[in-house]
Amino acid sequence: MVGSLKRYAQLLYLFTKFDFYLETAYGLNFLFATCGKIFRVLLVMVFFKTLVLRVPGIPQWNEAQLYILAATFYITDLIASILFHRNLLFHLPRIIRDGTFDRILTKPIPQLFHAAFNKIDVGDFLAFVPFMYFWIYIVQHFVLSVTFGSVALYVLLVVNAVVFIFALVLLLGSTSFWLNRGDGFGRLVDHATGAARFPFDIFPEKLKFVVFYILPVAVLATLPTQALLGFAQPLYILYSVGFTLILLAAALVVWNRGLHAYQSASS
Repeated sequence: MVGSLKRYAQLLYLFTKFDFYLETAYGLNFLFATCGKIFRVLLVMVFFKTLVLRVPGIPQWNEAQLYILAATFYITDLIASILFHRNLLFHLPRIIRDGTFDRILTKPIPQLFHAAFNKIDVGDFLAFVPFMYFWIYIVQHFVLSVTFGSVALYVLLVVNAVVFIFALVLLLGSTSFWLNRGDGFGRLVDHATGAARFPFDIFPEKLKFVVFYILPVAVLATLPTQALLGFAQPLYILYSVGFTLILLAAALVVWNRGLHAYQSASS
């Protein structure tokens, strides 16, 4: 078990190192792309600061909670973006379509691990820098009633959120084994999960039901934030974790069936 984890860690390091060399080979392009990602994060911070200043009040959400919600969403979003989001939703459909997926099948690496993590977006690592300031600002300017237990639960639910995104993009990306193009799902996921950056109390009741239970994107930011601040509902925590596990199991089934259905470029 330990040996396998060490091997996967080494592979991730090699993938990251290779992508870093590849991206920085075009220095100016890498610089502008990275600055753009950091600027996007800064704009989000400005947006929420403006929202707090201009909107009289959002039910059940004060200024500190809104900042934590935004920071939590982009933590999960950046982790997914760095590791697997583009690989499974955009890169995988392309390599299946042009037949270069054959290379993954010939490597002595588990196919799912290779497909999901072979390109690590090192530029997004630097986008974490503004979030370090964001959290420092939150801690310095607000009194947060948190406990060790609420922090631990917050971390676990952030992990659950990342697994949820992984399962969702794996499920949709795996449809590329049957579809001519599957990357359209990537746009759908980006827009659907993007709603998680906002407090759901601003939405109509029917839409709130959808984002909490049908496609529970509330797990991406709202639920961890509520857990950190101590007002998350235990039953919904269990529901969200159970939904994530079921979604992951379904995604793995579709992935395995897709592997068997794949016709290589040489066949």
